[in-house]
Amino acid sequence: MPGQGGQGKAGPGQSTWQFEPWLWSNGGDLTTINSAKSVQALDYWASLVKQGAAPRDVVNWDQSQPIQLFEAGKAAFAENGLWNIPTLKSQFKSLHWGVMTIPTRVVGQTVISPLGGEVWAVGHSNPSRETKALAVVKCLLSPSVSVAWSKDAGYIPSNQAAAAQMAKSDPQLAPFIAEVGTAKARTAELGTAYPKVSTALWTALQQALASGTSPRAALSQAQSQAGS
Repeated sequence: MPGQGGQGKAGPGQSTWQFEPWLWSNGGDLTTINSAKSVQALDYWASLVKQGAAPRDVVNWDQSQPIQLFEAGKAAFAENGLWNIPTLKSQFKSLHWGVMTIPTRVVGQTVISPLGGEVWAVGHSNPSRETKALAVVKCLLSPSVSVAWSKDAGYIPSNQAAAAQMAKSDPQLAPFIAEVGTAKARTAELGTAYPKVSTALWTALQQALASGTSPRAALSQAQSQAGS
């Protein structure tokens, strides 16, 4: 039974998103995407395909294919998110499964994953409307409401007390909640330059996974493409 370490589809929120935990957790960063640490991370991803642990078709997959194969018992593991847990519990009751954090190359490395989901914002209007809108946002971010909303939406609340409460009620969420403490925003390093670097990186991922380009060569080309 093959495993499936991630998905390699090109496009915003696709393979770059899936690869970032491996890159960051190994000490790489998005400012120098052809660093030795980044090459090590991509070399591992490419080795999964070379060794048959993941199919070459992974370059065409988004997040739906890996979890569908896992649910069907055709994959040993799948890199995915907690939003799949309700479906696994309700529709695949005979499937034995568990949750683990992304493994690191060296014991003791900190797992760093990208923050995702939605953010709350108050639009500019007039003081009265803004005050009322802010009150609604504060209510939604309160511990009790945050827990209820996150359970329904399949998210982890940003409020640490609320997140800890969820971990106690559902131990399968614990790995995700632990990772929130070390996660970072995708744009933290690059700001508005992120989309350009992301495009260069997902191009390199596809080259290494599908065309046999060495991870070092693919990432060096991506660094040039990113213009930094």
